Amino acid sequence: MYMKNIFLVLILAVVLGAVYIWTSDVLNIWTPDVLILNGQEIKIEIADTPAKRARGLSGRESLAEGAGMLFIFPKPARQNFWMKDMKFPIDIIWIRQTTDGDRVVGFVENALPPASGQLENSLAIYSSPENVDRVLEINAGLVKKWRIKVGDIVQ
Repeated sequence: MYMKNIFLVLILAVVLGAVYIWTSDVLNIWTPDVLILNGQEIKIEIADTPAKRARGLSGRESLAEGAGMLFIFPKPARQNFWMKDMKFPIDIIWIRQTTDGDRVVGFVENALPPASGQLENSLAIYSSPENVDRVLEINAGLVKKWRIKVGDIVQ
């Protein structure tokens, strides 16, 4: 009886540990933390849940040099972004998964944060030029500096 109880406790511990690892970021082997665009290595944060996508970079004071946030959507669709609660300008890169890899299909350069006191309903809406399933936000000016263009492959 004693051995049976120990065995059940061990099985329960293994199952609970597996559930914890599966549902947390402890073992995040499916999403990379670096991508390469036009020869530039970008350290990325992944926004792949509705809550993470809604929050995005809002409320942050800045974004580290060479860093970005990659928004991953479950299926391609026209994506709309705005600068609600943003405190710094960004470039927004629209990306679509294709048969030969992820490709840039468009971008917005120098999307500015709202002016002090600007009402939410007056904020600009930035829309992807076509259906996309990935959106990358980086510091303003990097699209130009890195010579990113439509058709570039994202690795």
